[in-house]
Amino acid sequence: MIEFKLKQLAEEKGISGIRELSRILEHDYKSVRLMWLGEIKRVPTDLIEKVCSYFDVTINELMEFKKDENN
Repeated sequence: MIEFKLKQLAEEKGISGIRELSRILEHDYKSVRLMWLGEIKRVPTDLIEKVCSYFDVTINELMEFKKDENN
């Protein structure tokens, strides 16, 4: 399972919500929302690039692989 840390990064920077972040990143609301909620299945590479650039983080700081204990 991949855990996204977008919400935590946004909160640390004082960004209040998904819509605000979507405007800042100039990316569609739906994709940003799904990443924020950790429900995104296919992540557009341009969104990863925008998030990493804006928050000045690496991909490893944005997302983390967590082994599923059931598999």
